[in-house]
Amino acid sequence: MATTKVINDVIDLNQTGNTTALKGCVGTTAQQPTGVEGMLRTNTDLSSDGSNSAMQFYKTTGDPVTSGWVTLTGIAPIPPASENFTTALYAGDSSTQQITTGFQPDFIWIKARNAAHNNISFDSVRTMVGNPSYRLSPNQNYAESNWATSAGITATDSTSFSVKDPGVGGYGLNTSGENYVSWSWKAGGTPTASSSGTSQTPTANSKIVDGVSDTSNWATTTNGYPTKQSVNTSAGFSITAFTKASYGNPCTVPHSLGATPEFIISKIYNIAEDWIVWHKDIENDYYLSFNRNSGTDARTSSIYNFTTVDSNIIETQWTNAVQNWIFYAWTGVTGYSKFDKYAGTGSGNSQSITTGFEPGWVMIKDYTAGGSWWIQDSKRGASISLKANSLDAESTTNYVTFTSTGFDVTGGLNDNSVSSQFIYMAFAS
Repeated sequence: MATTKVINDVIDLNQTGNTTALKGCVGTTAQQPTGVEGMLRTNTDLSSDGSNSAMQFYKTTGDPVTSGWVTLTGIAPIPPASENFTTALYAGDSSTQQITTGFQPDFIWIKARNAAHNNISFDSVRTMVGNPSYRLSPNQNYAESNWATSAGITATDSTSFSVKDPGVGGYGLNTSGENYVSWSWKAGGTPTASSSGTSQTPTANSKIVDGVSDTSNWATTTNGYPTKQSVNTSAGFSITAFTKASYGNPCTVPHSLGATPEFIISKIYNIAEDWIVWHKDIENDYYLSFNRNSGTDARTSSIYNFTTVDSNIIETQWTNAVQNWIFYAWTGVTGYSKFDKYAGTGSGNSQSITTGFEPGWVMIKDYTAGGSWWIQDSKRGASISLKANSLDAESTTNYVTFTSTGFDVTGGLNDNSVSSQFIYMAFAS
């Protein structure tokens, strides 16, 4: 057999009218040869899309999946960031203004950049559009509320949302002379019906998964029931409204992501109560809060503890009476989002944090010593910070530099203190 290498960039093996095909190497897993970069083979021990075999290729280095013999099945494409998350900047005009997102948003977070106004958030599960448009404030423990006039989010469509300023101090959304930033995420779409009671089967259109009504059973719930849910499985994001049924006892809340959440934001929205934030890198017996600057908190009575987080449910313990909760749950998606931690190396030092993609948005929190939830994004400039837990205007207190593979923290006390541990959530640009 000839051993001459063919070195052309592209070899065209097509012959007009010839319906025969090339046959490659076929064998079991045990018969895998010592791999060389670029080798292809068919593995008869595996399956793919109903076939009794699957293609494999060999690679010597890491991302996006692994090294060694990599199977060409079950590898999800990286969701385009522009279709699932976006940052938009706009100047207030004291009227109704349309903000381009590139997709129909399900979770919108707005903050004034040059004025001391509350962070304001809206979501499609609690009624985001219309009169009333229900809001929450991440830096306050307030219950949800709305303005008497048609203000807030007035419309959404496939590429944008419209916002109207309420004309009320402390809640700037579109005030003339003020500059704003909005951060928008896509879930599954807007639920148009509600479920109730203990039935495991969602009411039609109360559970929207990837844009389609899904009446498959919820994961097993206890001490309450989901009322509405919106899920984006490819981007790893879900929003769930849940009603607690009785006093005491743990509750299990389905998230429908099909993977274990790595970052959870939750809030009782019908009364004034702290935001409860969980990250995969803090212990289940502890939690964080947006509206306080503390590090991790634990309640001796297990109030607010996350006791179980898995691929089906979020189990929490709280002793409040019957209340309504909203849960925002994310799981990391290779090339699009990452939720992780790092140890500070000291003020005046810098270190590189690897995400595997170029971030467009990062939120950082010192979860040991406490401090603010610092937010940077590429549209405003990574060195310009806002705080989820404060109404303050933006500042240059933190200095974060986005790179093609992550971000550098450059020594500020708030992002790299030597005695602290930090968690972060990051989304691709």
